[in-house]
Amino acid sequence: MSQYCIYEVIGLGGYSTIYRGQKKNTKNTDEYFAVKKVHKSQEPEVLEEFATD
Repeated sequence: MSQYCIYEVIGLGGYSTIYRGQKKNTKNTDEYFAVKKVHKSQEPEVLEEFATD
């Protein structure tokens, strides 16, 4: 997540949090991304599931 500026939480789930972010060092200031961060405590159980997403 270090390559993104994170602005706000846009979603929460049992396994992850979704943030609205923007890539750092970009010239396109109108381009935003949904950035998903898997909760560490859940990572072993869901890694395989997210690999196929």
